[in-house]
Amino acid sequence: MALLPDRRALALAAALLAGFIPQNLAIMASVNNDALAGLIVGVTLYLLIRYLQGARVPVWALGVTVGVGLLTKVNTIFLAGLVPLFVLLHWWFTPDRRFGELIRRLVLFAVPTLILGGLLWLRNLGVYGFPDVFGLRRHDQVVVGQLRTAELIAQVGFGEYLRRAVDTTFTSFFGQFGWMGLFMPSWAYWIVLAFLGVVVSGWGVAYLGLRTEVKGLSDKASASTPDTQTGESDLSPQSSVLSPSFLAWALLVLTTLLAVLQYLYYNTEFVQFQGRYLYPALIPLALFAALGVEGWRRVLARLIGDRPALAWLTPLITALFIPLSLFMIWRVIPQLAP
Repeated sequence: MALLPDRRALALAAALLAGFIPQNLAIMASVNNDALAGLIVGVTLYLLIRYLQGARVPVWALGVTVGVGLLTKVNTIFLAGLVPLFVLLHWWFTPDRRFGELIRRLVLFAVPTLILGGLLWLRNLGVYGFPDVFGLRRHDQVVVGQLRTAELIAQVGFGEYLRRAVDTTFTSFFGQFGWMGLFMPSWAYWIVLAFLGVVVSGWGVAYLGLRTEVKGLSDKASASTPDTQTGESDLSPQSSVLSPSFLAWALLVLTTLLAVLQYLYYNTEFVQFQGRYLYPALIPLALFAALGVEGWRRVLARLIGDRPALAWLTPLITALFIPLSLFMIWRVIPQLAP
């Protein structure tokens, strides 16, 4: 909604998808810290987007959300670098740049982040010893016998390792329950693959449509009369890459990239093909998927006319995950009962 205030149906589509992926729904129903970590990532992204748009979001509030994230789960740590980066970019693209103002903003962010995060780090140092701030060394000692990445590659080869990584990441992202031992029925994964096919092809048709629109705008700009004094055309400043909208979309893309890099890092030592490790980027991923479906909706609107009811086609398609999740709750997940 913050990014696309006039496209409520698209926002609803993304929310439906994020909320009703069967694996995510199962995790939300369990007792763990993933639910709060996901909420913190979502709140931080929302506040940061509003900050980039010029809303009166205090920088210290961003520091509080990131600090609470550090207290909650270590997979939110990427926010500690992401937020100050975009605070810096926001300052850099401000016409009246004052270095002192940048320092003030970064300090206001860092103080609550370090205070809240420091509470857990000091506790960890007391329990696990220096320099095991995040308890990772102790984790390595506890999980004796867990399959290591180097061992698996030596056993099956790098090609088979990649095949298993992609396959298990896919199945566990959408639905592989319990201790990774209970799969969805095979037809459910085919439904998901069909949906992803719609999404990816929708990106393609949306890109082609965007190129056509951009070409039309370029033709109009070329035909427009430049300002006689400055030599500049009257294009909107929102078309610039320096716009808040561009920074907001860049934020979502970078969030996704950092989540993927975290996932790859987790698997550098141990075999941890768990799709849920990508859930810090679930909100951007759901929005990107909804945009892919929206690409086909726009094609249909051009063919038959943009009727009011057609505006809700995108959330209607992503809502298909609701009956899929209900079936898993009704017929599949109960198989975990002793």
